[in-house]
Amino acid sequence: QKAMLGDTINRRIVDYVAYLTSPVRVSGYLKNLQKSLWPNGDRISSRLSRDSEMKMRTRFAAKLSLLASLSDELKHLIGSETTRRGLLCVFDLCQDPVLNRRFILVLFEGILKTLFPDKPFTTVIQRLHYRSNRVSKYRPFLVPSATSAPSSTSTMTRSASVVGSTGTSGLGGVCNISPRSSRKKK
Repeated sequence: QKAMLGDTINRRIVDYVAYLTSPVRVSGYLKNLQKSLWPNGDRISSRLSRDSEMKMRTRFAAKLSLLASLSDELKHLIGSETTRRGLLCVFDLCQDPVLNRRFILVLFEGILKTLFPDKPFTTVIQRLHYRSNRVSKYRPFLVPSATSAPSSTSTMTRSASVVGSTGTSGLGGVCNISPRSSRKKK
């Protein structure tokens, strides 16, 4: 009976996710995003500046809602003080705009890869990252892993294994170390 109930719940979840990611729904999401960012076809004007009191109220409300989001059973299981300290740590991490931007981009990349598994987003993102002005000072030392054949996944796999074998697996196959990196800087 549990297996049958699990299958029913699983089927409902799959159906609901399929409904949420249907072409009609995705186009609706994109239209809403377009209306939000470009109302009446014009770009949104700059934001209204908020005074420090409004910022503090918003910060307090966000912290309160984060602390209230966890169930009492989970708080009891982990411990109230540990849960509170952990959630406040997460809240403090969310105050860094650079980390927030990075988190949103990684989340968006994951959504794109999930929605369109047949598209080569990894290669495109690597190319865009390599062309970024922020990494220009590291360009002599970083070489994109898919330089010889961008559309070939075997090249990416081979270069990722080379990176892993040199002890730089923290790069995750995003780049290879060029021969120049072994030279000392003047």
